[in-house]
Amino acid sequence: MNNFTNFAYKFLWFGICIYVIFAMLYTIFKPPQNEVMPPKFEVVDTYKNCEVVRWTDPSQRWQYFLDCSGSNH
Repeated sequence: MNNFTNFAYKFLWFGICIYVIFAMLYTIFKPPQNEVMPPKFEVVDTYKNCEVVRWTDPSQRWQYFLDCSGSNH
């Protein structure tokens, strides 16, 4: 193995080590990506003079309930 090949291998390993260190530091210190969507209410239908409301919670599950507050019961 000549001097140039030896230097190339050392340079390659040095570059890989530096890359791994920066990748680890980025992973440790990056800001968290907690992009939680706020709950969302949407009227999707009516049933016996009540509104059928779909509520989307932060985990993106849909839940339905009747809102009869505006009706004449």
